Amino acid sequence: MRSIYRKIDGVWKWFEADGTPTESVAPAVHQDTMPRLRHPVTGHIYESKSAYMRATNRLGLTVVGNDLLSKRKNTPTDIVTEERVLEAIQKSESILSDPAKRNELKYKNQRLLEEYNKRIRRNE
Repeated sequence: MRSIYRKIDGVWKWFEADGTPTESVAPAVHQDTMPRLRHPVTGHIYESKSAYMRATNRLGLTVVGNDLLSKRKNTPTDIVTEERVLEAIQKSESILSDPAKRNELKYKNQRLLEEYNKRIRRNE
């Protein structure tokens, strides 16, 4: 809601837009200090937000977004349990003990490596 600061009888007072008096509103004061922060490019440590922003602007960089990931609680959906670990161990042992499965895994990994190397050479 909009308010107006008006001088009446030598005293400054706040008034609502419709003319009714309101309580005085103090101006907002923002501090320039912040927790110690290392600049990701220069490596300098800043405690002043304006100094940090000047250094960032001097380098031609822009500060974007907020650190929303640190505010969100990390709840893993795929929890590792002892049963899953034992199941993975048994699966790996069964693959390595059977020569046919072991060779199948070896050839599969070899094909994946060849595909990966082809993609790398295309991007060079």
